Amino acid sequence: MAKHTQQSAILQELVEQHQLVQGDPCPACSCQLYRTTMYQWPKPVCVRCYPPRGYHEWSDQVDALYPRKRVS
Repeated sequence: MAKHTQQSAILQELVEQHQLVQGDPCPACSCQLYRTTMYQWPKPVCVRCYPPRGYHEWSDQVDALYPRKRVS
């Protein structure tokens, strides 16, 4: 239970700090975090597939919450 609470806190912090929204799993990478600040696209885009500047600084948190898909 404590691990779930910790993951929820990390998720909430990412959403608030980077202006993200949660959605259905991305078909390409299975991440569920999306950016809404992409003016080029009317719909939110996956934060892992279309990373913002500075994403490398917190990408390990996204990977911990949403492990990457394994190609078989």
